[in-house]
Order: sequence, then C-alpha cells, then structure tokens
Amino acid sequence: MILQSKKILICRQEDRAAELAENLRKKGAIPTVFPTFQIQEIPLNEMALDKFKHMKKDTVLAAGSPNAIKFLRKLFKQTKIPCEILQNIPIYVVGDKTAKAFESYFPGTVIIKIYPRLQILLDDISETYRYQSITVINPTSRQSLHNIKLTIPANLVLHRIPLYETVSANMHKKNILSEIRNKHFDAIIFSSPSSFDGFIDIMGEGVFSTNPVIVAFGPTTALHLRDTGKMADVIPSAPKSDKIIDSLEKFFTCAEQDVQ
Repeated sequence: MILQSKKILICRQEDRAAELAENLRKKGAIPTVFPTFQIQEIPLNEMALDKFKHMKKDTVLAAGSPNAIKFLRKLFKQTKIPCEILQNIPIYVVGDKTAKAFESYFPGTVIIKIYPRLQILLDDISETYRYQSITVINPTSRQSLHNIKLTIPANLVLHRIPLYETVSANMHKKNILSEIRNKHFDAIIFSSPSSFDGFIDIMGEGVFSTNPVIVAFGPTTALHLRDTGKMADVIPSAPKSDKIIDSLEKFFTCAEQDVQ
C-alpha cells in the first residue's frame, strides 16, 4: 500500500476528521488529528440583526457552510425570529454538507440549488433574477468575509453578515506540540484557511522545514495558502475522505516513480 507508514497530520476538528483518519489507517497510514482553531459566536448589532428579522420576498438567503447554519439557528433562537420566515424566501447553499445542515437545523425549508462555490452561486442568482434587483443575505464567518473575495453582479445587493469567527486553538498540551514538531510528517492536510492560519499561529513555520506534502481541501484553501507563500501539492476533486486519499495515493505513487 502506497500510504503504508506515511505520517499524516490532519488539521481539523476531531469529530470532523474522524472518518478521514480511520480510512487513512485502513490504508496503513499513521494519521494524527490536530485541531488548530476554535469557533466562537460574534454578537450582532441591531442593524445586522434587522437584515434577518425583515427578510422579504425580494430577499435571497445564500449560505456557504454548515457552521453558518448552526449559528444562524442559534441566532434565531436567541432573538425569537420564527424559523418559518425561511419558508417564504429562496435559499441557495454552497455544498452538500450545508444543505444537510439546513435540513437538520431548519426542517421544512426548501433548498433551491446547491453550488460548489459562492461566486458561482451569486452569478447564477443574478442570471435567474436578471430583470430584478435582489437582496442577498449571506451568513458567514469573519474569516470568510476577508478571505473569500467576490465580484458582485450589478443587480444584487449583497449583505455578508459574520455570525462566527475562528480563533487559534490554545488547549494543546506542550507534549503534544513537541510531538508534532518532532514527528516529521509526510503530509499535512489543511481543511480550510482557518485551519492553516491556526496551525501557523500555534506551530510557526518550522514544521515545513522537512518539506511535507501540503494538501488543501479545495481551491479556496489552496488560494489562501498561496497568498501566504505556501503552495498546495495536492488538491482533491472534492473534500471527501475517498477523494483525499485517492489524491494522496496518486501523488506518492508519482513521487516514487520519479525517484526510480
């Protein structure tokens, strides 16, 4: 097995990394899960809160992540906004997991369409409502607000409202950090821009001195890495366990053939 004994660091929350770690073990790899950030709520001011309270028929909700839906549900509960309000407006999302989060937190809501990226979503909404001016509300994170640059179509009024933010995880014991510094990983997997930023905050640049293979879950993470001076060696076709493992196997197979 090409991944046999490969030491792979997964920078992701433990519950969300469990499936990937287990499947890597089945391939003979030695995975280590390393949560590099924590998620915390951002209190909203009245102006931002009113955007959700007064959503109308000319409003579209565009959600980009499961966490955005989780914190949106929490906001509705805290402020007593009725969930039924979402049944009266079109809802568009990025990714299957975001759609599933909607089904879980807001049963009965109807997802109009699922997209691979937020920019594609906005462009399609613009085309769908090309003869109208449409307000788009995008619950998001503070990091996405800064990291994901968008081109706003002329007929859309976009309100990107951060409901949460990620901060560097600070709960790791010194012996764990020492182990990670000294383990010389064959590959490091970053699940998001925040996972990379948190990793750098905690570990610094030293871990990269052994030239591990850098894996980015998708193009957004890869672009963020590039902007900070790191290039992703592997970008799977989808951020799914089997796709990530397939991409790693292909990379290491090609690397071994080049050596031979």
